[in-house]
Amino acid sequence: MRASRPAEQALRLATSSASQKYVCRACRAQAARQFHTSVPRPAQVPLYQRLRDTLFGSKQSQEAEKGRGEKQVQRREEEQQQSSSQEDGALEVVVGRDGQEYEVAAVVDPTLAKNYIQAMSWEGLERIGSEEWVKRRADQGEQYVGFIPKKDIKLTPKQWKIVLSDIMADILALKRAGRSVDQVLHPNVQEQGTANETWTPDSGLPSFSITKQQSLRVVANERQYRGTLGRRSKRSTIAPIGDVSLHDPAIKLALHKIILRVSGRRISDAALNSSHTLSDLYSHLTAKTKSPSLARAPEIRRLKATSAANVSFVPRKVTMIDREKQVGRWKVIEEELVARGLPVTGSRFQGAKTVVH
Repeated sequence: MRASRPAEQALRLATSSASQKYVCRACRAQAARQFHTSVPRPAQVPLYQRLRDTLFGSKQSQEAEKGRGEKQVQRREEEQQQSSSQEDGALEVVVGRDGQEYEVAAVVDPTLAKNYIQAMSWEGLERIGSEEWVKRRADQGEQYVGFIPKKDIKLTPKQWKIVLSDIMADILALKRAGRSVDQVLHPNVQEQGTANETWTPDSGLPSFSITKQQSLRVVANERQYRGTLGRRSKRSTIAPIGDVSLHDPAIKLALHKIILRVSGRRISDAALNSSHTLSDLYSHLTAKTKSPSLARAPEIRRLKATSAANVSFVPRKVTMIDREKQVGRWKVIEEELVARGLPVTGSRFQGAKTVVH
């Protein structure tokens, strides 16, 4: 028995050393975190100091807060001095970048101004944007002149021919002279110069010859074109519109601007893009426009003037309520709806739109 024990112990040791215990991944990771191969170094700021700076602030933050407080006190003193200096109603004058002087209204702080009294009504207070305020503070500089006339000027097809031929002649003359076609909108005053127009039905393109002449002043083009309408429209024969190409965007844009300035007629982008020649643009300008609604159509107006029997015209859609009112039943229907607690028009929803007749 005694000889068998050492043999069993030796066998047990041999078998136990060969087998390894299993360790999970979480335990191995936790054990690895507790041991580091790097050399430990002390932190730049201790933990206690970091907690103290977080709770009470560091020296730099305290100094910055102190500086901000001094600036606020200084700004309040300046505002108080400014309000005290403007108590007499004088406005501060500020010079802008363009050299123009502007009046800045005083900012009244109720906490600083001792003589401040809160208004209880609008009486005696200045209303910004009122007619008196605009007249008192109106800019005395250049007066604005509108680019487009206030009312559209209706021209006949004969007058449109005159306008288009004159405008196109001026634009082509500027282009041949090597100048910008935009100058037809803003003509320059020249010491010498005159323009002789040559327009023939067969040529299709107008030709200009510029010569010198003493004291020629160019006036606004829209007045010049409007003035020639009355004289040239009395002629029996007018040169036809030539097939002048409008592929140049600069020519087309200048032509559109002059038409807009002279007549106030706006041309749609679709009409401009589809107009490849001057005759195409002329056909768009002289085409009859559709009436905005059937009630305003010229045919309906003629029927109203003739007062046709058993025919009535209304500017809106006829509803069921209108039909009931015509036969005299709507009053009874309305009383029954109110008596039963039903909505007369619209729905029971509180925010529904009500129809008023």
